[in-house]
Amino acid sequence: MDFRLSDETLEFQRHCHRFAEEVIRPAAAEYDRTQQVPWDIIHEARAWGLHGLEHLQSMATDSRACAR
Repeated sequence: MDFRLSDETLEFQRHCHRFAEEVIRPAAAEYDRTQQVPWDIIHEARAWGLHGLEHLQSMATDSRACAR
């Protein structure tokens, strides 16, 4: 059985990592300190296409991702 991630899943992983490095990391300490909801980051996630569970659910049920 091959447990390697599909190319699509790897690309999504890279995209999420880039978002975390470029958007979340620079602001995280301030939001931790102030205990505020990071609405600007949430809105930016939407701009990056990282909103809703639909994409994650489709990846989790994609038999091609499991079969590779």
